[in-house]
Amino acid sequence: PIWGIEGAAWATLASYAGMTVVSYALGRTHFPVPYEVGKLGLYLVAAAATGYAAYWASGQLLLQLLALLVYVLVVFGVERPDRWRQSAR
Repeated sequence: PIWGIEGAAWATLASYAGMTVVSYALGRTHFPVPYEVGKLGLYLVAAAATGYAAYWASGQLLLQLLALLVYVLVVFGVERPDRWRQSAR
């Protein structure tokens, strides 16, 4: 009750993050899947930065759309780096 709904949101985030880490650790032991952890981490950081930027720019739709565009360009650049070179020709 002291932290209210924000405390519930943080507790949910912490428990989901913990479940993800435990599931990943157990999965690597019993059912190895070649996840690209570096790429997934980059997406997570980019999404968090985009979300923070959109929150900071609340009420300014143009800045929020710009933050979303930056995220899409990061994902596109990581997934298809060869496309940047082709479009420059």
